[in-house]
Amino acid sequence: MRTYLALLRPTHWIKNFLVFVPVFFAGQIIDLVTEPAITLTFAAFCLASSIVYIFNDLHDIAEDRKHPVNQLRPIAAGDISRNKAVIIILALSVLLFVCLLKTKLWLPVILYIVLNIAYTLILKHFAIIDISIISLGFVLRIIAGAMAADVFLTNWLILITFMLALSIALGKRRSELMINQSYQIPVRRSLSGYNLEFVNMSLIILAASTLMIYLIYCMSAEVAARLGSNKIYLTAFPVILGFIRFLQIIIVQHDLRSPTEILLHDRFIQIILLLWIGLFYFLIY
Repeated sequence: MRTYLALLRPTHWIKNFLVFVPVFFAGQIIDLVTEPAITLTFAAFCLASSIVYIFNDLHDIAEDRKHPVNQLRPIAAGDISRNKAVIIILALSVLLFVCLLKTKLWLPVILYIVLNIAYTLILKHFAIIDISIISLGFVLRIIAGAMAADVFLTNWLILITFMLALSIALGKRRSELMINQSYQIPVRRSLSGYNLEFVNMSLIILAASTLMIYLIYCMSAEVAARLGSNKIYLTAFPVILGFIRFLQIIIVQHDLRSPTEILLHDRFIQIILLLWIGLFYFLIY
């Protein structure tokens, strides 16, 4: 069972909670979080992401077997055969089809799958384009969440989500560069378009730009009127601390884990995230 769960990568389903974000900021999370449409949308993205991960593992099996960490993945390690992996993809696809029939949100989910298949086959080999595709996947989640709940999606949320996702993707590329240097193996072709100096500088620029946009969002009169509070600026403090902590982990501590694993294990970031959610809940609800 653990082997099959590892194949599905349920820890990465945490990204799919983004579908609830538009509902949360619309001030309707209590009313809509239990609605079938939004819950099924979350389930659809969990299934879609697992399908994409398995497809990626099947495609990259040769490269994964040379990787110090990825060689432990079930397909690369030989714990699950190619045929079984294909059968699992088909089974997940049937479940996804049922979810999409219920929600009728075909476009964002199918676009997510198509983009990620294109990413696996070719787009991940091109620097900057690779992290842009990853970031678009995050944006598609919040668009789908807004469509499912039929709530207004602001340009602020789309822009901040995209830039935050770019920062996370760059953080992952940095860890891959460090692994490449340590083990002297080619992790991915797109890394030829990156180096530590470029990634570090880009991370700082993205962090500063994202924080600036977030501060403008917090001080916006339109946002204050829509959310019914002029104290939104208070939520900027945990955001700033969260960015600083993330940069400390990957630059100072040279942590080679993926951003998802960092989120799941770093208590400081977890507390900061809960504080941020709690502040918004208090201010909006």
